[in-house]
Amino acid sequence: SGNEILYKKVSEPKFRTLLPGFDADYMPVDCKDDALFFVTNEGASNYALKRIELNAPAKVATVIPEDGKNLLEGVSTAETPQVSSYTDTYFTMGILSRVQYDYDGKLVRTVELPAIGTVGGFGGEREDTELYYTLTNYTSPATVYKYDIASGASTLYKAPEVKFDPSQFTTEQVFYTSKDGTK
Repeated sequence: SGNEILYKKVSEPKFRTLLPGFDADYMPVDCKDDALFFVTNEGASNYALKRIELNAPAKVATVIPEDGKNLLEGVSTAETPQVSSYTDTYFTMGILSRVQYDYDGKLVRTVELPAIGTVGGFGGEREDTELYYTLTNYTSPATVYKYDIASGASTLYKAPEVKFDPSQFTTEQVFYTSKDGTK
């Protein structure tokens, strides 16, 4: 796989190559202050968030470095911070870790989720001050939560009506070491 990114200023007649070649994947996330933020696997098999200056394309900086253990599955923006999602490779349930950074790559907080489970959402527009996400697991159906970007607080937004009480059940994650020493 792979792609390349071309761009042009409104005043220019032709496109210029910004991120050349088809040896890596480039996924644009946001453009802010004449810089393009993008997720890539170039030199980062688990992906990283990088910034390239549009007026000086030789200036590429890593904003969120590659995690040696976990895959960076996506980055979304809203208000100022960026919310990044990592899949922990040990979790077979697709459990995600959400981490909030600012545009300089400074960790703002790890998003505390209400339960263990699979998370979806967290997308938004730059002017948004809150995001919505769903969380589901083996003992409760998809439930929608509202996330306040400034405080980092999650609150229940909408829970489906079901004919059982999900709070009467627990979801636990247990690890065992196999004969070859892996978990």
